[in-house]
Amino acid sequence: MNCNRIAYEASVRTLLLGLCCVSLSAALVWGPALTVAAGVVLLILLSRQLACFPSKTSSAEMLTLFLVTGTIGFGRGFSYLGIRFEETSLYVTEAVLTAAWILVVLRKVAAKERIVKRSGLNGLFLIYYALGALCLLRGISEFGMEALRHSVVVYYSLFYFLILELVTDMNKLERILKLSLVASTVALLAIFYNYASGFGFETSTEVKRYGANIGALSLVVCVLFWLSLTVFGIRSRARSLLSVLLPFQIFAAILLIQHRSLLVALIGGLILIFALISKVRTLKYMVLMICIFLLIVCVDQFSGVLSGSVMVKDTLTRALSTLTPEQDPNSAHRLVMWSQILGRTARQPVLGEGFGPPFSVFSGGKFYDYAERRLHPHNSFLWILNRMGVIGFGIFCCLILKFYASGIKAYRRMEAGKSKAYLLALLSSHFCISIFAFFNVVLEGPSMGIFFWIIMGMSMALIKIEKERSEELKYESGT
Repeated sequence: MNCNRIAYEASVRTLLLGLCCVSLSAALVWGPALTVAAGVVLLILLSRQLACFPSKTSSAEMLTLFLVTGTIGFGRGFSYLGIRFEETSLYVTEAVLTAAWILVVLRKVAAKERIVKRSGLNGLFLIYYALGALCLLRGISEFGMEALRHSVVVYYSLFYFLILELVTDMNKLERILKLSLVASTVALLAIFYNYASGFGFETSTEVKRYGANIGALSLVVCVLFWLSLTVFGIRSRARSLLSVLLPFQIFAAILLIQHRSLLVALIGGLILIFALISKVRTLKYMVLMICIFLLIVCVDQFSGVLSGSVMVKDTLTRALSTLTPEQDPNSAHRLVMWSQILGRTARQPVLGEGFGPPFSVFSGGKFYDYAERRLHPHNSFLWILNRMGVIGFGIFCCLILKFYASGIKAYRRMEAGKSKAYLLALLSSHFCISIFAFFNVVLEGPSMGIFFWIIMGMSMALIKIEKERSEELKYESGT
C-alpha cells in the first residue's frame, strides 16, 4: 500500500471520527432519543476501556474529542446537561473532564506510572491549586455549590494536564486540530444558516447570540492557523480547506457577528505572528491583512444591499464606538462593572473575596444582582483578581507568562516546518483567547474557558514531542 493511499485512508478515518463526534454532540442539543443513543455509545467506550480492549483511540481521548467538537460546533447550548444541584448546573464539561481523568488514572495505576506528567509549569500550578483550594474553603460553607462554580477558573486547568496525557505524538495532535476544523465548519454553516434565514425571519438576535459563542471565536482561530501554515508554506488538505473558507470566516466573524472584542483579539493574534516571523514575511502578510481590511470596509459601505435586518451595515460604527464608551451603553456598563469590582477588590486585596460571594452592580439606573442573572464583570482577569486576590492573580500571571516564554523560546529553536507552524498557530490562538477574555466571560464559563487550557496543553505537548524527536535524531547521529 503506497503512502498516498495510507494518507487518504487516515484522512477519511479522521473525517469520519469528526463527523461522529459532531453527531454525538448534536444529540445533546437536538433530541432526547439521540441523547440516549449517545449515552449508550459512551458507555460502550467506557466498558471497552475498562476491559482493556486494544484501540488506536482511547476512550479518554474520544471523550475529549467529543467535548471539543461539540463545544466548537454547537457552542454554549451543547454544554448544558439539564442536571442541577441547588441553583447550580452541571455541565457536559465537568462530566467529560471527570470521566476522562478517571480513565487516565485507572490506566496509569494499572501500568504503575506517574499520575501527572512532569512539566515546566507544574510548580506554579501547584501553588495556583493551593490558593484555589483556600478560596474554595472560604466560601463553600456559606455559598455551597456556587463557590464550587466560581472555582472553575482553577479546576478547568486540569484540561492542560489531560491534554499532556493524551497528546503523545504528532498524529494525536493533528487529530485534535483536524476535528476542530470539522467542527468549525459546522459552526460556520450554523452562522450562515441563521444569516440566510434572516431574509424571512427575525434572526439578527440569533446571529448576534451565536456570535457570542465559541463557534465565532473558532473562526478567528482558523484564520490564525491558515496564516501560520501559509507563512511556512505547509501544504495540506487542512490549509486548502481553510483557504476556501477564509472569506466566509472573516465575513461571519467580523461583519455578521459584530463582536468588537473578537476583532481586537484577532488583531492581537496577528501582531504576535508578525512579531515572531521574519521582517520580510511580516511586511508581505501585513499588506495582505490591510487589503482584507480594505475589502471589509468596502463591503461595509455596501452592506445595505445584502440585508437590512441582519446587523452588518454598522460594523465599523459599532467598533469605533469603543473610543467614546460614554455614548455606548454596552461599553459604559462594562466600565461600571470593572470600576465596582476593583473597588471591592481593594477591600480585600491580598487573598481576594474567595469563591462564592455574589457580584452585583448598579448601572443605568437599574440594579443587577446575582439572583437576577449570573452576573460577571466581563473580564476574566479582573474576576480572578477579585476572587483570588493579588497573590492568586500574580501566580496566574506568572503561569501564563512562563508559558509564553517557554513557547517562544521553543519556537525560535525549531527548524522551519510543520511543527513550527503549528506552534506559531497555537501561541497566537492562545494570545487571541487571552485578549478576548479581557472583555468577556471566558475562563469562568463552560465553553470558551476550556480552550484556554487545552491550547496551553497542546502547545507544551508539541514542544515535548519536538524535543524528544530532536534528542532521538542526535542519538541516532551519534552526536
